[in-house]
Amino acid sequence: MFARVTTVASPSDRAEDTVRHIQDEILPRIEQQTGSQGGLWLLDRQTGKVLAITLWKDEDAMRASQGQVTQVTGQSGQQLGIATQTVEGFEVVAQV
Repeated sequence: MFARVTTVASPSDRAEDTVRHIQDEILPRIEQQTGSQGGLWLLDRQTGKVLAITLWKDEDAMRASQGQVTQVTGQSGQQLGIATQTVEGFEVVAQV
């Protein structure tokens, strides 16, 4: 299994809009991706920082999803003022 960890900055005064956008727009798109194994979205409401951890069946699935992820994050930026800071890929070596 592989994980993509994306760090974004969202306006702290738009936390509810960010949560709604994640639930309504991002989650359905991730779930439709071949090889998606789910994920976690973590929000610090005080700073607006979001960590998105998406899980993928294998490295090929993670790489294949990158174009869709780039499109979604670009739309998020336009709609909510969200700025992507980092995107990193990791192999998952342990899970409980």
